[in-house]
Amino acid sequence: MRKQGVLVIIAISAVVTLSFGQKVSEVSYLDATVNPGVVLDEFPPPPPSMEGSYFMDEEWANATLELNSNRSIRNVPVRYDLVNEQLEIKTSYGIRVCNLQLLRAFQITEQHDSSYYYNTQSLNWGSKIPSGIAKVVLSRDDFKVLEFFYTEIREPTYVPALDMGSKNKKILKKSDLYLLQKGKALKVNKKIKRNQHIFREHLRSVEEFTRSNNYRLSEFEGAFEIFSYYHSLIEKKPN
Repeated sequence: MRKQGVLVIIAISAVVTLSFGQKVSEVSYLDATVNPGVVLDEFPPPPPSMEGSYFMDEEWANATLELNSNRSIRNVPVRYDLVNEQLEIKTSYGIRVCNLQLLRAFQITEQHDSSYYYNTQSLNWGSKIPSGIAKVVLSRDDFKVLEFFYTEIREPTYVPALDMGSKNKKILKKSDLYLLQKGKALKVNKKIKRNQHIFREHLRSVEEFTRSNNYRLSEFEGAFEIFSYYHSLIEKKPN
C-alpha cells in the first residue's frame, strides 16, 4: 500500500509540472495568449521635462530702468524673462518683477560697454515688430537697427520603438533683426542677398563689404558693421 501511495504522489507531481511549469517557462505573461485585451499594460513614461532657460541671460546684470511713468530706477541687478515678458529685479527684499507694460526701456552697463534695450511697444510701430524686448544694434537719428529676442519650444523627438531621440522639450533662444527707417519697420533676412528690399541699389556694395570682411548678420558685431557701412552709403547720396 505504501508503495502504491508513493507512486500516485509522484504521478500527480509529474502532471502538475507538465501542465503548469512547462507553460510558464515558454510563454511571457505579456503575450497576447495569456494577456487577452492587454489587461496588463506597461507603465506610462514620465512627462517630458524642459531643457534650457527662459531668460535672455541667466546672469544678473546692473541696469538703469526707464518706466512708462517717466520714472527711472538706477543701478539694480536685472535679468529678462523672454517667455513671460517680464524683468526680474534683485533687491534686498528678494526678487521683484517689472511687467513689460510698465517698462519703456533699460540699459545694461558692463565693465567696458553698455547695451540699450527697448520695449518694442513703446516705439509706436504697431504690429510691425512683435511685442517684447529688442537690443539696439545701431542708432543714427531716424535710422535704427534692433535685434528682437524670442523663444521657441522644440517638442520631444523620442521614438520608443527605436529608443532614439530626445525625451525632453527644449527652449530655443532666437533673434530677428529689424531696420527702423523713416517711419518704416523692415525685417532683415540673415542672408545678405535676400535683403534687396532694404539695401536696394546698394546691395552689391554691401555684399562685397560683407564678404571681404567675413561679417555675418547673425552675429551682433557683424550686423553693426554691415549696417554702419550701409548707413554711410545712403548718407553720401541725398534721398
